[in-house]
Formats: sequence, structure tokens, C-alpha cells
Amino acid sequence: MKKKNIGIITALVILAGVAGFFIMNREPEAAEKLEIQPEAFRQVITATGQISGSSFQLQSQVSGRVLEIAVDEGDFVEAGQVLVRMDDEDLRLQLRQREAELAVAQAQHRRISESRLPEAQDELASLQLEKERLERELLLEKESLERRLNRQQALYEQGALPLETLEETEKEMELLEESMSELELMDLRIASAERAVGLNSPGGSEAAESAALLAQARVQVETLQEELDRYQLISPVSGKILERQVEVGELAQSGSGLLTISREASLVAEVEIDERNIGLLEVGQPAKVWPEAFPSQEVAASVSRIAPRVNADTGTVLVQLKLEEAQDFLIEDLTIQAEIEVRELENALLVPVSYLSGREPSRVLLQVNGSVEEKTLPRTESVGLEKILVLEGLEAGDVIVQP
Repeated sequence: MKKKNIGIITALVILAGVAGFFIMNREPEAAEKLEIQPEAFRQVITATGQISGSSFQLQSQVSGRVLEIAVDEGDFVEAGQVLVRMDDEDLRLQLRQREAELAVAQAQHRRISESRLPEAQDELASLQLEKERLERELLLEKESLERRLNRQQALYEQGALPLETLEETEKEMELLEESMSELELMDLRIASAERAVGLNSPGGSEAAESAALLAQARVQVETLQEELDRYQLISPVSGKILERQVEVGELAQSGSGLLTISREASLVAEVEIDERNIGLLEVGQPAKVWPEAFPSQEVAASVSRIAPRVNADTGTVLVQLKLEEAQDFLIEDLTIQAEIEVRELENALLVPVSYLSGREPSRVLLQVNGSVEEKTLPRTESVGLEKILVLEGLEAGDVIVQP
């Protein structure tokens, strides 16, 4: 009985060996085979993500009642556009009062520089001329009287002139000397005129005080104008209104949010890519994005950023895609599908997965000189569920046999 079992086992082993021999050395014509030919290949990575943007809140700079809101949610705004006006009537009243004070200060300053100073200068010049004229006249008159007095003195001493005539001339000389005192009064008037010129000249006390009052009035007006500017909110950027937090007539506190704005061209697509594909990604690679809500609306994009770390919970890497142009239907948090083109080859060698005789490492049955040999492919990449990309181990024209 034992001899019979041994015989059966021996026969099975021989049959298995023969079958294996025929499998490995079967005629190629009897099995399905594939001749490897290069072909154009475009490799893409698909992912799901969402639209993300850079938004900020426009806040009130003052406390007051909202007078006007010029935009609604969803509106596009330009940088510099007035969006909200606050009630500024009280401040405008103060501004009008300060502007009136400024006008008075300007008039006072002009009066000093354009009227008082020229008048003082004219008065000084006139007094100086008057003094010069009076000095000349008195000097000539004095010289004449002195000559006459000297002659009369000589004649009187000779007895040729009565005393009365000499005394009259001497009295005239006394009167002339009294007239000379007018020059001292003239000097006082000139000194007063000089002080007036100095006071009203640039740097003088009157001019300085006037200039100081004018500068103060200007600062008050400019300060109120700057304060008034804070009562209207201007968009610092171009973008889209996402939300209104206040309505016309409501009271807003300084620092409270009024509008939420998404910056124009700040929208990007963010997708999570499996960490196994990190090596295929590069900044600048072309991509396309389409919203799940609008599958026919395709938008061109490109890889703009690859996160420097892997999410340990999901095993994915965050990739940011820059949108080539803004579209109305692209809004924040919108779910999108993305396709990133990571490689494009003109002569790629692709092998169907069904032709692999083994995985890790990939192996194929290669027809060589009428026989079939199993060959290991040193470098391959999986490019889908149905094919692998052969980077090393096969050449164009090789024939592989399906196992």
C-alpha cells in the first residue's frame, strides 16, 4: 500500500515539473503577448479641495450712526471706493467754525504783511526825508544868521549900527536854536516808525504773533479735516463684499466691524495630495480646477505652493493652486475638483498591470529568442489602476507575454 502511494506522489511531481516546463517554454504564439511601443503619456493627479481666500474686516474708525452703505453683499469694489458714510454733521459744524477763524487769521496776517508794514515803511521814509529837509533849511538859516550877526557885531562895535538892530538879530538866532529842537522831536517820531517797521516785519513780534495765530488756525482746520475723513470708510483694496455686519441707521462703535471684504485675485484652490505623490509635485506645474456645482466651468491654474509638512492624521500634503483668472462663480469655501499635470512624456513605455507576473518589484515574462524568461523591472511607477510606467528594464520593441 505504501509503495502505491509513493508511486502516485512521484507521478504528480513529474507531471507538475512537466507542466511548469511547458508553461515557461510554451510557444509565444499560443499565449497573449504585447509588443512594447512608445506612446505619448500625460500623467495627472486628481484631488478634491476648496476655494480659499484672503479676507479682512473693514472696521469703523469712529463711534456714530451709519448714514449710508454704498454696497451690498456680493458686490465688487475698487480700491479707493467709498463704502460707508457715518453721520458727521457735528464735526462739519466745528469745521466751518474753524475755517471762519482761519479766514480771520489770514486777513490779520495779510493786513500786517500787506498793509501795516508798507504803511510803517512809508511813514519812516517820509519822516526821514522830512528830517533831512528840515536839517538843510535850519543849517542854511543858521549860517546866514551867523554871518549877519558877525557883521552887525562889528558895525555895532564901530558905532555904525544901533543896539536895537543887533538885539533883533540875536533874538532871531535864539528862535532858530529853539527850532533846532524840532529835530529831536523828529528823531523820536523816526524811532517810533522804525519800531513799527520792526514789529510788522517778518520776525517781528506783531508779525510773529500773527503768523503763530495763522498756523494754529490752519492746524485746527487740518485736524478736523483729517477727523472728518475717518467718518467715511474707503476700501483699501479691490475685492468682493462677503458680508455686511451693520445696516443704515444703526449705531457703530469705534473698532466694530462693518464689512467683510475678500481681496481681488486672492482666491486660491487648496487641495490635499497623498504623500506618496510628493515627489511628482513642483511649483509651476499646470493644473485645472472646476467646481462640483459647475462641472462644465473649468478654470486654468498652476501649483503655487506645496506645504513643507505632511498632515500626520490624513497622510496628505496641502497644495495651493493659483487661479489664472477670477471668475464670479468662484467663491470662498466652494468645493472643487482639481487636476494637476505632473508629467508629460512623448515616448513613454507603459505596461498593463495584467501583464505583470509579479509586483514589488515588478516583473514580466519577456520573450527572448523564441523562449520566455521572467525579468525584473528595476524602475517603475504606478500611473493608475490599469498601467505602470516603465522607467528602466524594457525597450521599445520588446515583447512581453501575459502570464
